[in-house]
Amino acid sequence: MGNPTWRANAVLLDEAQGALVDLTVAEAAAAGTTLTVDLFLAGWACTVDGQPEVADVVRLQSARVVGTFTYTCTEDTGGGQGLAPGALDGTLSLDVAWTGVGPAIEQPLFDGAVGRYVVREAVVTAEASMAGDVSSRLEANAGHLARESTVIPPGRLR
Repeated sequence: MGNPTWRANAVLLDEAQGALVDLTVAEAAAAGTTLTVDLFLAGWACTVDGQPEVADVVRLQSARVVGTFTYTCTEDTGGGQGLAPGALDGTLSLDVAWTGVGPAIEQPLFDGAVGRYVVREAVVTAEASMAGDVSSRLEANAGHLARESTVIPPGRLR
């Protein structure tokens, strides 16, 4: 049913620093491999740039991401009283691996889409750190592997 997209998602966390990384690697036949790295720091708006050295998903079995990325964060407050907002810069190093465990479970799709969404829990191991204006060691908090196949219902085509 449609071309599947294979995904691996992990949440990496350093509670002491208030740092959270939401990491997703996806492989689709038509689009190739994509990587999304979202960095969250309390009171800051962050962007992450760079290309991974390794970004791979092996169906619902395993996945791996390796790379060093740059991050830039600016204060959410905008600096206040005519001051420029503060900024943080540095690098984010990731070596994250997923290993599927347990059964694959079908879950409902969102927004009325038609297709299949299958999720398998994963053990996530991570060597992840931030250097620069923020120093942090991030630990794997949660993760899963998934397969998504969607089709557009005939009534929605125009």
